[in-house]
Amino acid sequence: MEHQQLSSAEISFAPVHRDDTVRRIWKTTIILSVITLIELALGFGLAKDFFGESHGWILFIKGVICILSLAKAVYIV
Repeated sequence: MEHQQLSSAEISFAPVHRDDTVRRIWKTTIILSVITLIELALGFGLAKDFFGESHGWILFIKGVICILSLAKAVYIV
């Protein structure tokens, strides 16, 4: 009994990259990166006491960081 191998041509489909899709991905990446850098700068400022001892000012900065984090979450979803 002989074994026969059935061969078939490889079928592959190249993904279609539309310019508007790629542009949208880059736009999203840049927006999220900028917001993240702002959050990091504000957090670093809090850690190094750049904003002084004013309790109100510190709470304001923490609030801004929270709002920016929520904005990123909403933008991702």
